[in-house]
Amino acid sequence: MMLSLPTAAQVERSLGLLLRRAVEASMQPAATRCRFAAAGSYHGGDRAPLAWLAADLPLAAHLAAALSLVPADAADDRVRAGVLDDTLRENFAEVLNVGARLIVRDDAGRLTLLQTAFGEPAVAALLPPATARLRRAVFKVEVDGYAEGLLGLWGAA
Repeated sequence: MMLSLPTAAQVERSLGLLLRRAVEASMQPAATRCRFAAAGSYHGGDRAPLAWLAADLPLAAHLAAALSLVPADAADDRVRAGVLDDTLRENFAEVLNVGARLIVRDDAGRLTLLQTAFGEPAVAALLPPATARLRRAVFKVEVDGYAEGLLGLWGAA
C-alpha cells in the first residue's frame, strides 16, 4: 500500500473548510528542519502507524485557536510560554483528526488518528526516525488573522 501526500492547494482547502477562513499553504523543501511541538499518527485499521502529521508550536497554537475563534493574542501567549494549554491541545487534536483526510491511500482505505503527542520530546518519540523510508512533505501554512508556521506530513512509500 502506498500513501499520497497532499498538495499545497489540498492543505489550503481542507484547513480552510475546517477553520472557515482563508488559509495559504506553500510547499517547502522536504529537508526543511523544524522543531515540531504537536503531532499525530494515523493507522489503517491494524493500529500500525502508516502516516504522521506534525506542526511547530506557532502553527499548532494558531490552528487550534482559529478552530474555536480564540483570539490570536491568546495563541501568541501560549507560543511565548512554550506550551499549549488544555483547550488548545483539545482543539489541535481535532485538527489532527481532520488531518487524516489529507493523506490518501492508494487502496481507497481510510486512515484514522491513532495517537497524539504534545511537546518536543513526546513528538520526537512519536514521529518516525529520519532514516525511515517514507514520503515527506513540509508546508508553510498561514491562517487569515493568525500566525504562520510549519506543517509536516509523512506517509508510507
